[in-house]
Amino acid sequence: MTKEETTQYLALSGDNPSDKEILDTLLYKKQIVLTGVPGVGKSRYTNLLKNSGEFAETEMVQFHANYSYEDFIGSETLTVNDQNATIVSTQKGLFLDFVEKAKQDKNNKYLFVIDELNRGNIAEIFGETILTLDRGYSVKLSRPIKGIKELNIPDNLYIVGTMNTSDRNIAFLDLAIRRRFAFINLLPNYDFLSEKVILEDFDLGNILKIINQRILETLGDSELILGQSYFIPNKTGDDFIWNFEEFKNQFNFVLLPTLVEYSFNDINAINTIVGENLADGIQDIDEFKIAFQAEFQV
Repeated sequence: MTKEETTQYLALSGDNPSDKEILDTLLYKKQIVLTGVPGVGKSRYTNLLKNSGEFAETEMVQFHANYSYEDFIGSETLTVNDQNATIVSTQKGLFLDFVEKAKQDKNNKYLFVIDELNRGNIAEIFGETILTLDRGYSVKLSRPIKGIKELNIPDNLYIVGTMNTSDRNIAFLDLAIRRRFAFINLLPNYDFLSEKVILEDFDLGNILKIINQRILETLGDSELILGQSYFIPNKTGDDFIWNFEEFKNQFNFVLLPTLVEYSFNDINAINTIVGENLADGIQDIDEFKIAFQAEFQV
């Protein structure tokens, strides 16, 4: 998505902070986490920050269960020297390398993005370097890496993390992270759907609001509501326009499976949320349109 498209997308921010407020918070706090249910636009906000013109360079990593301190900070590795002897050398991890790069260019700002922050073992990935998130604080590395014995994060390096609040692991997020980041919770943007996304004469913002209200009443968990991205088509020209065949496929093969997962395949819950007819995954386009209109057209 281009900077122009991102700016247009965020022009209607609904109940969310504006793009300027998020950028200002990052520049002031140095470190923020964008949280919210899937589909609320966390990736679009990180794209906005990357394309804001504030940062000379951006690096991005996605945490996962197998991501390690060695990947992030650095590790020892076996190499063969010119005499064909096997020796132990060290290799900088992605974050340490980016930190050193930012230190060499203090006149410019650098941005490090951690996607799915809570999917990794944060205490293990950061290790002793978690203390350096308090800016101005240096720590001695557990072993020198490429001659680097200490780590501190320079003032021109900014960090953005993203987290899906529907992920049940979020409750175990390390408290050391919670107190060192500003947390910005993003909500579904109904205004954008109502004003910018077209599906004939349907008000998709109102329809998503109805679906989310039913999710709250049926599943009783605010972290299981749906973000607006579920109802946003690929952009055509200057418009976001659905044709009904594409929308039917999105509804049946993206939205319904999400509800199946959230409800642990409770068919009664799915019936309550989208209606009995739509819960069956209607494939005939005319039948789907009639059922969708009967359920949601007001």
